[in-house]
Amino acid sequence: MTQHLVSGWVRRPHARREVVVGVIYIDAVWGRDETAAVQDAMIVRPLLQRLSPEHRAVLVHIYPCDHTIQATAGILGVPTGTAKSRRHNALRKPRRVVTAEIA
Repeated sequence: MTQHLVSGWVRRPHARREVVVGVIYIDAVWGRDETAAVQDAMIVRPLLQRLSPEHRAVLVHIYPCDHTIQATAGILGVPTGTAKSRRHNALRKPRRVVTAEIA
């Protein structure tokens, strides 16, 4: 009987202690990893600053704001084809810059 009481107490959630070293949890329970957000900002901001305001606006509406191409075109007052073209060209320029810096 005593053995069952002790083993039951040890199995209880309050008796468990988890020690995790060097692991970052990223999920709905623990929240977003802010380190990744800072790293992303340090990389993305300089690349966005190299773009024209028109190209930058399209990317910002599509990716961080999560708008569709059609919604972005409506917000910016341009045809859908123009928004698609600006997105394509805006994504191409940073790729070329990053590739040139790596080489």
